[in-house]
Amino acid sequence: MKKRVKFKFQKKLTYTLLAMFVIVAVAIGINAYGTNNPSVLGHTFGELTPPTGCAAGQLIKYTGGSPAWSCVTVSSGGISGSGIAGRLAMFAEPNVIVETGVYSSGSGAPERIGIGKSPSAGIELDVSGDIKASGTICDGSGKCVGTSLVLDPTTYTAGDGTSSSMGVHKFCFLTQVTPTGSTGDLIGCSISEVSGSWTLSTGLETNCKARCVD
Repeated sequence: MKKRVKFKFQKKLTYTLLAMFVIVAVAIGINAYGTNNPSVLGHTFGELTPPTGCAAGQLIKYTGGSPAWSCVTVSSGGISGSGIAGRLAMFAEPNVIVETGVYSSGSGAPERIGIGKSPSAGIELDVSGDIKASGTICDGSGKCVGTSLVLDPTTYTAGDGTSSSMGVHKFCFLTQVTPTGSTGDLIGCSISEVSGSWTLSTGLETNCKARCVD
């Protein structure tokens, strides 16, 4: 009669031996060491190989498809151009920067901006030339000039004690006062308005000019 030999293993010992076997198998299977001084587990940068078909100088790009990686050529072009100190720059072409006619006082609070000229001291926005706005321009006190106001192109003149009717306008203002004599008699200019109609008047020995806004 044959006797059967039975082996009994505790579960804890069995799992321990199995875990040790897996660790040893993985360690033996890894053959990806770099230098030995110091020892590097894994690949060094020198051991990495780009995708097939890549040329020197190209970059690796993730495609999101198959194959997942490809090589692309990056343009070596840069940005060129020059400017003038104190002026803002702009792109004249995609890769060319030039200076503009916009001036800046530089850093600091407040920074002053000039258009067509260097900004004057104490003026935050200094413009050389006409201003055209598609909206309303207001000052710090809340007084506004709307887009419905148009400067009358006519320059009205009067001189030597005469008066000149400037017609109906929203408002008129003096632009020039020029003495014409040496006695100083009644030198001066005045603008008056009655029912929307404006009149330019002068004193003796004086020429005056005015403009109006409609």
